Amino acid sequence: MKKNEKTATTVAQATTNENTAPKTATAKAEQTAPQAEQPTTQAEQTAPTATPPATPEKEQVLDKAKKVIELSKRIEELEEQLRKEPQTIEERIAYYERKQALTERYKKLQQQVRNLDNLRKRVEEENIDADDFEDTRDYYRLQLLTPGYRDEVAISIGNQALIDSVLDLLKSRMLDKATALQEEIAA
Repeated sequence: MKKNEKTATTVAQATTNENTAPKTATAKAEQTAPQAEQPTTQAEQTAPTATPPATPEKEQVLDKAKKVIELSKRIEELEEQLRKEPQTIEERIAYYERKQALTERYKKLQQQVRNLDNLRKRVEEENIDADDFEDTRDYYRLQLLTPGYRDEVAISIGNQALIDSVLDLLKSRMLDKATALQEEIAA
């Protein structure tokens, strides 16, 4: 036996001896007196109040209980995902057609971004080769055309810094849209 267990046993024996002793009027008065007035013994002060350390079996049980809780939460998450999935064949067909349409839009948008990058590289290479004093033709011009059979110029921009800003804005919006499509596809 450990020292703490011995003192706890001694304290327990001392309290049982007090309970079995004959009670007189003075003994009853002492028992009804407030706890602060009763003297405490050395054994009562050193009695262990903490719970005993967990044994390996108890730790294993606690670990298994934690795993069970984690697994049950994961099962609930997976069941929630299954509830979101279409249940009937018609719903599944519509669901996967929608995913396919989103994937095609995403691919087209990515291709447009690559085309825009390639166009900018090609125009920059042509502008490097252009001689500013001998050639009067503008190589770096952004034009918006009206739709129709005669593609008339609606607006024409020749400022390189402004064109770069417009193209950067266009590209950033295209990339934002591509990111939104990718998230929608993954959902």
